[in-house]
Amino acid sequence: MNNRKKLRGVQLDQIKAQIELITNNHLTHMQDDIGHLCKKIEKLDQRLWYVLGILIAGTLLPTLISLFK
Repeated sequence: MNNRKKLRGVQLDQIKAQIELITNNHLTHMQDDIGHLCKKIEKLDQRLWYVLGILIAGTLLPTLISLFK
C-alpha cells in the first residue's frame, strides 16, 4: 500500500514537472512564433492593399482621362 502511494507521489511530481515545462518553455516559444506570424501577415496585408490600390488606379485613371478628352 505504501509503495503505491509513493509511486503515485512520484508520478504526480513528474506530471507537475512536465506541466511546468510546457507552461514555461513551450508556450513561450509558441507565443513568440505567433508574434512573428502576425507581423508577417500584417506585411502581406499591407502589400495586398497597395496592389489593390494600384489596380483600381490603373482602371479608373484611363477611364477618367478618356471622359475629359
